[in-house]
Amino acid sequence: MRKDPITSLLLILSLIGLLAIVNLTLGGKKLPAPGEEHTHSLGIIAQESKEEQVITPSSLGTLASLTPNESLGNLQGKVIIDAFVNLSDRHQALLVSELKSLVNKYPQLIGLRIFDLDTPEGLREKTRAAINAPGILINADPVAYKPISNYTVTEVRAKVLQALSK
Repeated sequence: MRKDPITSLLLILSLIGLLAIVNLTLGGKKLPAPGEEHTHSLGIIAQESKEEQVITPSSLGTLASLTPNESLGNLQGKVIIDAFVNLSDRHQALLVSELKSLVNKYPQLIGLRIFDLDTPEGLREKTRAAINAPGILINADPVAYKPISNYTVTEVRAKVLQALSK
């Protein structure tokens, strides 16, 4: 095979162009040296995933360790409801009343834990759970919150029944 200087030059230029594209794709970061790729690149991945990670009460197991003001039903049941509410608020008291009636209807399947934010104990547990507003969680997933006043008794009942049907 004959070596043509123009073909060789084109090959070298295309390799340089490919390296430039890789460099631009990496955002101008230098390529890791041999042996460095695992430690350095894993550090970048770990840093990115830590920034994107959202810590929730359920991921920390915090909800299970909280002490409610009141609890009803089976706290080992299929559906566990955590209500962080101000019972002095009429609307929130109505939501809790509906939740209590559902527990009475399905006592073996539903557990209800009520954290009254009007009490120092309820506020302390709200802080421990990293909850920043009144809300209702079903199986550690927020279902009525921000603001809780937007949720009707019918909507909350439907969400509990939906969780029961899963």
